[in-house]
Amino acid sequence: MTTKAEEQFRLAQQALAQRASTPALAPVMPTSVVPTADDEDGGDDDIPLVTGVSGYLVRADTLDAARLGVDQYERIGDLVRMTYVAPDPYEEFPTERGIALAPLLAQGEQGFGLSRMPPDFHRMSGTDKLDFLLDLPDPALTLQALPAEEFTFLLKDIGLSDGAALMSLASPRQMQTLVDLDVWDGDVLDRRRFAHLLAVAVSANQETVDRFLASQEDALLCTFVSASARVYETAEEADELLPEDWESFISPDGCMVVGVPMDDDALAPIRIILESVYRIDLVRGRRILRATRWELPTSMAEDLYETRNKRNVTHGFPAREEAMGVYAFVPPAEARTQADALLAGERAEIGEALPFVPEALAARADIALHGLGRAPFLAQAVALCSDEETARLQLAMVQLAYRLQAARARRPSETEELRGWSRHALLTADMGLSWLARDDVERGAALLRLMPLGELFTVGHSLVVMLHHRALRLRRQLGGRLELAGPELGLLLAGLCRPLPGRPIPRPIGAAQDLDGLRLADGEDEEAQLPQFRPFERRAEIDEAGAVLAGVEAAVGVLEGLGDHHLKAAVARLSLEMADGVDEELELTSLLATAIAWTVLEGQPRLAALPPDAAKRFLTDAFTGPVGQRRVNPSLRDALSRSLLANPGLSDAEVAPLENFLARTLDRLDAELGGLDPAAELDPRFAGTALVLTSA
Repeated sequence: MTTKAEEQFRLAQQALAQRASTPALAPVMPTSVVPTADDEDGGDDDIPLVTGVSGYLVRADTLDAARLGVDQYERIGDLVRMTYVAPDPYEEFPTERGIALAPLLAQGEQGFGLSRMPPDFHRMSGTDKLDFLLDLPDPALTLQALPAEEFTFLLKDIGLSDGAALMSLASPRQMQTLVDLDVWDGDVLDRRRFAHLLAVAVSANQETVDRFLASQEDALLCTFVSASARVYETAEEADELLPEDWESFISPDGCMVVGVPMDDDALAPIRIILESVYRIDLVRGRRILRATRWELPTSMAEDLYETRNKRNVTHGFPAREEAMGVYAFVPPAEARTQADALLAGERAEIGEALPFVPEALAARADIALHGLGRAPFLAQAVALCSDEETARLQLAMVQLAYRLQAARARRPSETEELRGWSRHALLTADMGLSWLARDDVERGAALLRLMPLGELFTVGHSLVVMLHHRALRLRRQLGGRLELAGPELGLLLAGLCRPLPGRPIPRPIGAAQDLDGLRLADGEDEEAQLPQFRPFERRAEIDEAGAVLAGVEAAVGVLEGLGDHHLKAAVARLSLEMADGVDEELELTSLLATAIAWTVLEGQPRLAALPPDAAKRFLTDAFTGPVGQRRVNPSLRDALSRSLLANPGLSDAEVAPLENFLARTLDRLDAELGGLDPAAELDPRFAGTALVLTSA
């Protein structure tokens, strides 16, 4: 325990003591009431006293009284049954939440929550992180103050195998949220994951098991039990109907018989659930078994999924269908026009819309704008905002990251994925803001005050979606053969055609590389050898990809104008004329180079395979230099450029991209054909595919 932590804890305790002597924000239901004198006017004397967690009498509307409810399992179950939400002892005490978190958070940094932890914390092993947390002055007081979703991320970051001690300190709300975020696979309860969490609670102590199960809905426990068990009202009924390879046991109250297949892994968890529930609340135990026997599992699961989704929304994780709305396309040009009008005060609803960012919560611990330096324009705009606006923006960024996690991750609890989607949220919003603000930082700061971050993200994503639409159109023109664009450009097109358009991640030669940049040995993992992509993160990357697409689009347009209306048909025809197997390496540069060769030989471009003797004449006429180092004649390069670019069908915007594609084509001719001797025999099987050659 550090001196700094001790001092922070001392100050926190003083503030809590002072807070306890003042009226609280809302009363907490008492459990053990000591009557006080009645006051008809309704003053402070009407507030009853209860025995607090420290054993002293405290007012029932204080945090100490609220914390008492953490270990009252029957009361927890009643609250969950009535409201579907497990209690959070800090729910009505935001100031105390902030004070309780003081020993956990580093000081003097612009951030919230886990991003403000001491820098060494993020580099610790799971065991060291756990030791750090357990060495806090009052681990339970501090950890229960964490928002429920952040407790889940912290537990997952440390690892469930080491998480029993943390789970034993968790509040009912944190335990319920852990299940909500971690044990669902889409709209289906993952029973194995729930059983794993139950096993972690068992490894802690019985009190943790009781609190964990009291924090869950009856419907969840019924869904888990009913997937494996059958319930019978009498022993005679069980003897008659129970299969021989099933094991049976009597319910703890002796009123029902429960049967489970002997080889079912859920047998032990079911017994643990029933023993705990019956010991705490006999009525609840009977209610669960009767529901298991009589309720329709599908109807029960649908209701459970609905209430779980409602709880997740309060933590910032909407249902996947709703969360995907942030990826809706908006025309960037129209969005910029609307932003200009918004800055000019021309939108009538501007007065009602302010402020768009959520209200700041001083006691909230969040991921916040961690790593803002990666988004330079957004960082500069935030720097012009007030401290209050910055705090609100931090919370808005957290909500956006959570929404992307809900939309894209398999489960909201996946900590590693959250880091990636947080980065995606930050950098895509940065692109949208810089576009709308026309790269003017002051305009950007003004837009941050007027527009939700979600809208900025949508605009940034829409800039990428425009490339996505162009790439899909090219894929159709190429007959689905993206490899026709060449290895490098084909990979770029493949990334742009993905549901979430991405940019290829370069991999070191001879090694695979995953999304986090970790090197993997060759052959270690077949999936690791597949191309990896990441979302676009800079407008410069969008501009670069757009220029490359423009070159391919212009080349396709030129080639389609040479005869076949559809390039797909031309490629199919040429493939039949080439040597067997060689057509698989055919590229657009091959087609353009072949059209150039016919232009040199006959003065007219066309898409037709070259006979070997015609290819030899092209090597003689178009190349210059010593054998082995021959290159396309520079004067021919200039003439070809002027000829192609004189095409009246080309727009000004297509000129530069087509020039680049032409240069790429001629460079390939130099690389693949410059070493050939035009006087020697030319075998189409070994001449490569820089030119389209006939098989004989």
